[in-house]
Amino acid sequence: MGNSKQATVVLLVILSLATAGCFASTSGDEATETPSTQKSTATNFTSNNSGAIQLRVVASPPSDATIVPAKDVRIEAVDAIQQGVRQAVETDATRHKVGLRLSGEQFTNTAGALRKLPRYNGSHPDKGYYIRHNDSVVYVILLVEE
Repeated sequence: MGNSKQATVVLLVILSLATAGCFASTSGDEATETPSTQKSTATNFTSNNSGAIQLRVVASPPSDATIVPAKDVRIEAVDAIQQGVRQAVETDATRHKVGLRLSGEQFTNTAGALRKLPRYNGSHPDKGYYIRHNDSVVYVILLVEE
C-alpha cells in the first residue's frame, strides 16, 4: 500500500476512533470503557480475528443507504451486533455510541454476518452498515486490529 493510501487509512481510523471516543472491553455481559491503544483498520476482515465493533445512533442516515432491521435473519442471532445496537439506542441521549471489543469466534461471527449485509459506500463520510432498531437507526463499523 502506498504512503498516500496508508495515510488515508490511518486518518480514517483516527477520525473513526475520535468519533467513537472509546472501546468497550467486554468479559461476559459486563462492559467497561477503556481507551483504544491498538492500531486498527476499518472493515478489513482479513486480520488476526480481533478488533472492535463501533455503533452510533444517527439522526439522518444517508438517503441512499440500505437500512437493515435489527431482526433481519442475517444478524438476529449475532450477539455482538444485537447487544451493541441495543446499548447504542438505550445509552443516554448525549452519547448514543458504543464500542465492543471482539475476538476469536465472536469476531469471526460478527464479521461474517456484516459481510452479508449491504454496506454503504456512497458520498456520505459514514461508510459502513445501517441497522434500524425500533425508531432509531444505528451506524455500525467493524475495526480490525493489525
